[in-house]
Amino acid sequence: MRFSTLPAILLLTLLPAFADSFTIGVEQVNPPCLPNSTQCGFRFIPLDLKGDPLINESFRLPVDVLEFAINAPPFTDFTFSGNLTVGTLHFMFTPEFVKCPPPGLNCGVGFGPNLPFIAGPVNGMLQISINDGSLESFRFRYQSIPPIPEPASFVLLGTGLSLLGCRFAPNRLATRH
Repeated sequence: MRFSTLPAILLLTLLPAFADSFTIGVEQVNPPCLPNSTQCGFRFIPLDLKGDPLINESFRLPVDVLEFAINAPPFTDFTFSGNLTVGTLHFMFTPEFVKCPPPGLNCGVGFGPNLPFIAGPVNGMLQISINDGSLESFRFRYQSIPPIPEPASFVLLGTGLSLLGCRFAPNRLATRH
C-alpha cells in the first residue's frame, strides 16, 4: 500500500462518523421546580430519529419557551437551519453560523420559539439541516405544564367564596326560635 492511500482511507472511514456526531436535543427543567425559582436545573434530552418523547416548555417567561440545542464535536464550526412544527404552529430557523470556542471547551447552540399555552399533547416535528446537508426529522409530542397558583390566590378565592356564602345563605340562627 502506498503512503498516499493511507490518509485517503482514514479520511473516508472517519468522515462519516465525524459528520454524524452532532447531538440534537431539547432542554427540559428538572422537576420539581416552583414558579419564579432560581434553583431549577436543566437536563438535556437527546432526540433520535425513531423516538417520540413527550416534552414540555424549557422555561416560562410571560410566554412558554421551547429550547432545542445542537451540541457539536470539538473543533467544529457549523451552520444550521431548519423547521419546527408544534400542533398547527410552524416556525422556520434561517441559516445561522456557529463559531466554536477554542479547543477543550464544549460547543453548541440553543434555539427555539416562544409558544402559547398548549393544554393537551400535540404532535411536533423538528427538521434540522447541518452544514447544508439533508434535513433530519425528529418527532416529539408537546404539552405545556399548567401554571401553579400562588398561595395568596387560594386565600383570596377562599375569602371571596366564604363572603358569597354568608351573603346568599339563609340566616339559620334567626329561624331556630
